[in-house]
Amino acid sequence: MCDMICVISKRKFKPVRWIEEILKCIEGNQDGFGVFAYDGYGVLIRKTLDKQEILDYINSMPDVHVFIFHARAASAGIVDLINCHPIVYGNNILFQNGTVYGLSGLSERLSDTNLCCRLLSTLHHKDRIHLLKNAHCASFYINLKRMLLHVVNGEGYTHVYELHKLKDGSYLITKHRVDKKQYIERKTYRYIKIRILTQDVKIVEEAPRYRYYRYHGYFKPNCPYRKKPEKCKYKDYSQCPYRWDNCPYRGHYSGYHYNQSYQNQGKRWYQLWWD
Repeated sequence: MCDMICVISKRKFKPVRWIEEILKCIEGNQDGFGVFAYDGYGVLIRKTLDKQEILDYINSMPDVHVFIFHARAASAGIVDLINCHPIVYGNNILFQNGTVYGLSGLSERLSDTNLCCRLLSTLHHKDRIHLLKNAHCASFYINLKRMLLHVVNGEGYTHVYELHKLKDGSYLITKHRVDKKQYIERKTYRYIKIRILTQDVKIVEEAPRYRYYRYHGYFKPNCPYRKKPEKCKYKDYSQCPYRWDNCPYRGHYSGYHYNQSYQNQGKRWYQLWWD
């Protein structure tokens, strides 16, 4: 899987400030690197296959308002500069982490992201966002004509990107854990729209409050997607009209329904209950 980060700030900053997050992205992703930035006067784009070259370029970059870095791990298409992110086609610029499975086998040379960017240019704006929402990947899509950055967590949610509001008023979008001293709050949204010219961040659609069972295996109380069912009005499960193992409400056995055969392994939710 690829990896990427995005930083937005109304005050200009040096991209080299986020070198630690950039190095996290580079770990295990050596198939190409790319940078997008906006410095208040114009757009800066750089792509390369050399790790040291991209690090030297980031060190020499001027102060910017918007900065996006991408490190590619090839899953479809050849390892070449044409498949390095960002993919630029017309007024469309696209970064992705994940695989668009419907497009991954259509070309031996071009990657699925490259084909997806070409497809976006043929669609209406609303259809573009609908396509990215239903893709099994996370996307940073930039429309240069409108100067809008769209951050979309796709339907698969394999790698969820979180919005960190930092203490200096800027925003950081990444899937990596950030030191809690740096940010005020951290939340996950499905769709975020950002105006590049003014750096205004608008939350369009929040993420669902649950995540499917198959992504966890065992119950994790700090997962932001876990479903919170209503409490069962029967405290004693013998009075409940349902069996205790298929009651759709919470309230039995210390507040949770779980399989007794997995008590020693942790409180495990029934897969059938989630389905």
